[in-house]
Amino acid sequence: MTENSKVVLSLEEKRSLLKRKEKILAEKERKMSERQLINIGKLASKAQINHLDDQALLGAFLEIASHLTNNSKLQSWEEQAKKHLNSKSEIGDPLAIKFKEQPNKDIVNLLKNAKFKWNRFRREYYGRGNRSEMAKILKNVDCKIEVVE
Repeated sequence: MTENSKVVLSLEEKRSLLKRKEKILAEKERKMSERQLINIGKLASKAQINHLDDQALLGAFLEIASHLTNNSKLQSWEEQAKKHLNSKSEIGDPLAIKFKEQPNKDIVNLLKNAKFKWNRFRREYYGRGNRSEMAKILKNVDCKIEVVE
């Protein structure tokens, strides 16, 4: 092998290495983009607009886009979000309560008064509340309380 062929070979190796790095970088960018889209979907769910059809959502997003240069509007939206999240934290965490055996009527009434609902498919009660408080209330009952995300 001549010295020129060694240089060419090392250049080919470098090109190959760069191509692999580009593929890895492109994959990371794709994953970040997917994560961002998932987060947008979560926000739509938190705002309780995920039931709207695509055209209504697109119209809302276009209206948001038209206000992007208005800093006071952006600050107003951020304050609204903070208030909403703070009010949700006062309500409590989303909980699922599963009983080993059918709970008695007093427990069922207690859950209904706390605005918990029965999910017949999952065979559990769900609603919002403080996990430790619910555990205290249901301490003598054989059940599993989970925070649902």
